Amino acid sequence: MIGTVFDRTNLPHDLWVHRAWVPKEGSARGGRSIVYVTERRRRLIGGALIGLGLVVMLAIAAAHAPSGLVVLALFVLVSGGVYALGGESGFYEVAEDGSLGEFLGRTKPRLDSMRGMRAR
Repeated sequence: MIGTVFDRTNLPHDLWVHRAWVPKEGSARGGRSIVYVTERRRRLIGGALIGLGLVVMLAIAAAHAPSGLVVLALFVLVSGGVYALGGESGFYEVAEDGSLGEFLGRTKPRLDSMRGMRAR
């Protein structure tokens, strides 16, 4: 079903579609679908930073180091999450030709009249 909504061949190779929303039949929204996209490289690097932050937290706990050092681990964790979801990541409207259309932002738009589906 996602093939009729979004054409993966029009997507740059470094972007990854996680989820798609299609308008429910009879909705006032019209025929435009919405997809949530992230950048593969940023997700991998951000995930590695999050893993590093967890390792640092465990090392602090195992070494019985001062608990104030946990702030360092939290900084690495938060930085990894922010980096992973940055860049071109966000919600996009699908254009007529099946490519990415207008950028709708990083926050989830109103999807009341839409049906969500997992992108495969």
